[in-house]
Amino acid sequence: IANVSRHLQMLKSVNLIKSRKEGKYNCYTLADEETCRFFSYYKKFTYSRLPEIPLSMNIISDKPTRVSMMHFEDVDVDADNIVILDVRPREEYEKGHIPNAISIPLEDLESNLNKIPKGKELITYCRDNYCILADKAMAILFREGFHARRLDIGFVDWKLAELPIVQN
Repeated sequence: IANVSRHLQMLKSVNLIKSRKEGKYNCYTLADEETCRFFSYYKKFTYSRLPEIPLSMNIISDKPTRVSMMHFEDVDVDADNIVILDVRPREEYEKGHIPNAISIPLEDLESNLNKIPKGKELITYCRDNYCILADKAMAILFREGFHARRLDIGFVDWKLAELPIVQN
């Protein structure tokens, strides 16, 4: 904890993150959109430079949740035959989400399966391609008999691609 705290303080001192107090907790977020872009590019850079990252992604790429992902350019957010499911925490959804996405955070998914329309293609997403919230949601959905696909990017990359978003 002390190590993480020190790292966060260093990032804050160079204006890469900002913090706010919630009770006895400090909550950290990236400082702004430019910082978000930086980290997105940094992620892609490290993916190309560190062989461990692609190897790790290859290990999970044959998981049922990753086999037939939906390419973001193929998503029509206004289509009647799909349901876009955002499984991030509700606070993140409320700050911004893909148009027409419904919010059912992973922790609430099993108790809210009745809110997901049957007979439509279900597309799940979370923060980014490294985030496993959507994978965990997909496992639940498969177990319950839903046909679902995971979006190949998350909300962060959707927003950085300058695709339409809803912000509250």
